[in-house]
Amino acid sequence: MNNRNRFGRPKFTFKSFVRNLPGFRSNTLWKKVLAAPIYLLIALVLLLGLFGGGISSIVNLVVFIAVIIAVVALFKGSLPHFKIPNRKVAAVLLVAALALSFF
Repeated sequence: MNNRNRFGRPKFTFKSFVRNLPGFRSNTLWKKVLAAPIYLLIALVLLLGLFGGGISSIVNLVVFIAVIIAVVALFKGSLPHFKIPNRKVAAVLLVAALALSFF
């Protein structure tokens, strides 16, 4: 059985997709338990925003993600992947996201 597509890359499968999501890459149980409800909540808010709640639900999803990123950056000290070099920038992001959540 050939597991490569015509370009020589591995074929797409749901299992390979899930294995590349943060929380599932290391195959550690506690990370999976923590990540699964977060992904379900994000999917729920996104679906409600697309089909029911309008633009405000999508803004709430962006704020929710920004708060999570800011809190993680505050704990770690920096998140270069998200262009957050230090805790001061993380704190500003957190304050801005929380201020946006009230509008």
